Amino acid sequence: MPKKLPDEAFVIRGGYVTRTSLRKPAERQHALGKGYVISVFSVAGKSVEEIAAVAGLPNEQIRVSTVGQIRAVGLDVVPEGRPGHAQVTFADVSNKSLDMFRGAFGGVLDNPAYRGSDDG
Repeated sequence: MPKKLPDEAFVIRGGYVTRTSLRKPAERQHALGKGYVISVFSVAGKSVEEIAAVAGLPNEQIRVSTVGQIRAVGLDVVPEGRPGHAQVTFADVSNKSLDMFRGAFGGVLDNPAYRGSDDG
């Protein structure tokens, strides 16, 4: 069983964290029988920059929270899969549920690990 993340651990998610960017992947996971799951990245004791580097997200922007802020809205961040990857499981993907999660995050930040587009 994965080690529980401490409340002060940073959590990042790529992009703007809109209802649509949360709902669609959660519904895909649900259709596969995995529940309403959303991917995030978190590593205990690491900075936002270090987590972004581990995550390797292709997004130009990220949003940042902490495990404690997400727990404060009744959800949890559980390590899963590759290093740094974690999941948040929702009971449903109603606007209310997604907005509670979104509210746990700060504003949009530039992704410190963004490497630019390959199409340019």
